[in-house]
Amino acid sequence: MQMVLPIFLYVPTKSRIQLGNSLTSLREFIDRIIDEHETNFDSYNPRDYIDMFMHEMQSSGDDSLTYGHLRIYMCSLFFAGSTNTSNTMRWALYCMLRYPEVQTAVQTELEKVIGRERMPLMSDKEFLPYTMATLLEIQRFGSTAPFGPMHVAACDTISCGYLIPKGAYLLSNLWAVHHDQNIWEDPEDFKPERFLTQDGKVKQPTEFIPFGIGKHKNIFHHHHRFCYRIIVFKT
Repeated sequence: MQMVLPIFLYVPTKSRIQLGNSLTSLREFIDRIIDEHETNFDSYNPRDYIDMFMHEMQSSGDDSLTYGHLRIYMCSLFFAGSTNTSNTMRWALYCMLRYPEVQTAVQTELEKVIGRERMPLMSDKEFLPYTMATLLEIQRFGSTAPFGPMHVAACDTISCGYLIPKGAYLLSNLWAVHHDQNIWEDPEDFKPERFLTQDGKVKQPTEFIPFGIGKHKNIFHHHHRFCYRIIVFKT
């Protein structure tokens, strides 16, 4: 609605006021974290993402790396990284309860490779093909982010015979791709095997795009993927 009638951006509804207050609190929280890092910054001993960003900002001389960009990326970490992870975990719990035969197969594989005496490691994933295929199928089946990040056309473009005018908003429909019958066999069915080759190795079709497409997809997809796998393994 706001794209069609921008005036709605300025209508002070209750939900918009609450959202504005939440965003203000988040920005203030991020600013405090950045200020603390700036006070104790040591370029020779980077501690985390913020330190690495500040180091690159000071050493590279790249004008596109600013504190403003750092704040935007940190907000993306909270929204795109954390929200996607929690939503995907909900779908993981649902799928394990809805399809107990898959849960049993995953548990059997985990106990065979990892056992009950130690915590899982990311290096274990190479020996857990069915578990990894199940994690991929959960992301396809649930499509927790139904649309990719919004972009704007930088210039007039012709795609598949259609004119995309400069300034047009662009959204990739991830849910439609993940449930396209021309791409996936029985897309409404939960089948981890679709991500396994005949010899039992994990495969990822190019149409599997849970984090969007192109070089400007969700920049924290590695963070999401890491947290998601670790939480499921430990659960």
